[in-house]
Amino acid sequence: MQRDVWLAVFQHLSYRELCVCMRVCRTWSPRCCDKRLWTRIDLSRRKSITPSMLSGIIRRQPASLDLSWTNISKKQLMWLINRLQGLRELVLTGCSWCSVSALSTASFPALRLLDLRWIEDVKDSHLRELLLPPTDSKPGGDEGVL
Repeated sequence: MQRDVWLAVFQHLSYRELCVCMRVCRTWSPRCCDKRLWTRIDLSRRKSITPSMLSGIIRRQPASLDLSWTNISKKQLMWLINRLQGLRELVLTGCSWCSVSALSTASFPALRLLDLRWIEDVKDSHLRELLLPPTDSKPGGDEGVL
C-alpha cells in the first residue's frame, strides 16, 4: 500500500495501539513512527524518563511535548531540546528548577507555549534568565556558521 493509505489508517489508532503496531513487522515500524502521527507526546507523571524514551521523542519530532511532573534531569532536557527545533508547545509543570534551567541554553524559534506552572524554587531572576537570548559561545558570534 502507498504511504498515504497507511497514514490514513494509522491516524485512527491511539498512541498505545501505534506502539503495538510498531512491533508487528519491519514494514509497519517506520510507518508507525511517521511524525504526522505523533504531533503530541505526553509523558507526564512518568516515574523516570529513559534514554529509549528520549530517542523515541527525537525520532517522532512532536510539535507538542508534555513532561509534567516527571523527574527529567537537566542533562536529559538539554539533550532533548537541542534536537527538537520544531517544537511549538512544551509543558514542564511541576518539574524542578534545576531541570528547567536547561531552557536558558537553547533557543526555540517555533515555540509558542511554555508551561512552567508549579516549578519548585523558581525566582524572578530565573525567569529573566530564561527570557534572555542564549549567549553565543562560538568565536565570532555567527550562530549560523559552522
